[in-house]
Amino acid sequence: MVVFQKNKNIERWLVVKKDENSDWELPTANVRRVESSVRAAIRTMQEMGGMRAQVMAEAGRFGGSTVVNGKTVPLRYIFYLMKYRDEAGELIGFNQMEWFDYAGAVRKLKSKRDRAIIKTAREELRTLRKTDEGKEILREK
Repeated sequence: MVVFQKNKNIERWLVVKKDENSDWELPTANVRRVESSVRAAIRTMQEMGGMRAQVMAEAGRFGGSTVVNGKTVPLRYIFYLMKYRDEAGELIGFNQMEWFDYAGAVRKLKSKRDRAIIKTAREELRTLRKTDEGKEILREK
């Protein structure tokens, strides 16, 4: 997920560390069998990030695979641009969570994939801001 907030006309982007020894990265969610990827993104930010966030647009897709019990299992990654709404509890799923301006967030992200996704998300946000529908959704008139 690519979560942003706008505070005093300054855009900030969320990056997380899943544990002490991990690099900064964009938050990710595991989709349960009975939910959509959009619902999983919203749930994860509320449960793990202690916040309510609204999905604004898709920010990118990637494929991959992993091996489980000797079998290759395909993986699908869908990233969403999300707007921070408000706090919804305590932080329980990430070791660390920080908000950075765009340049600072990009510097923190080690993964080329994450840097590409945040760039695409920022471009999508700019596109949304140019449309009447986007302005209404973002409530930034």
